Amino acid sequence: MRIKNLAEYQIEKEKFEKNPENFWEEKASNFNWNQKWNDVVNWDFNNAEINWFSGGKLNITENC
Repeated sequence: MRIKNLAEYQIEKEKFEKNPENFWEEKASNFNWNQKWNDVVNWDFNNAEINWFSGGKLNITENC
């Protein structure tokens, strides 16, 4: 994704602030996944653990 101007930035920022999980799911769906993720994000702030796209598998070099 390429943001071309301030207006587009504001739109993306609002989408992120309204629902961060949906925002990142939309961005991740632009990649070719060998196996789609189960959850976008899981976090446990007590143990300082954050996992993104659990269960998902991709080869990022295929997406370059």
